[in-house]
Amino acid sequence: MSLNYTWEKFYVAVSSLASGTSSIQERLFNAYTGSLMLLEVHKPDELPEDMRNEFEEITRELTAVEPSGNEDSVRASTNAMTDLEASEIAEKIVSLYDRITRMDAVQHGVF
Repeated sequence: MSLNYTWEKFYVAVSSLASGTSSIQERLFNAYTGSLMLLEVHKPDELPEDMRNEFEEITRELTAVEPSGNEDSVRASTNAMTDLEASEIAEKIVSLYDRITRMDAVQHGVF
């Protein structure tokens, strides 16, 4: 299994989380909708099997709130989160990125 696509999507997500001056909720929204959602929709099998449950949990947390008006469930969910809740989800994303990066390095003989 090649981790290139998965690594790229998580890299973009982590970069979104780490940069900018917007709230953690806004950066989390951008990380998911701008990158991770594409992984979920287009190539869910690209994620290593032992990480899928954690990724599904992140997705559930980011879509838990019913949308109202013009917002989608991700916007509604991130808007309803406290800073602590959003930070905890961001930490989960960073943790998965770290694991994917290590797996990729092993596949390429770096470790």
